[in-house]
Amino acid sequence: MERLLFSRRESAAILNISVRELDYRIARGELAIRRVGRRVLIPGVELEKFASNHEPPKKAATDGNENSGRSLA
Repeated sequence: MERLLFSRRESAAILNISVRELDYRIARGELAIRRVGRRVLIPGVELEKFASNHEPPKKAATDGNENSGRSLA
């Protein structure tokens, strides 16, 4: 039988994000949780849904000039 629920720390490691980022996603409602007593657990299916729907952040397009024409003087 596969595991059904994961701790916050385990979930963050599975998603390759920090626990703080995981907490932020939970607070925004992007991940559903289950409470068992005082423990916060994340269902494996929620981790799979998040991973399959999540797009990595897009990098800003640059023109090759790091200071965007601004003088450092």
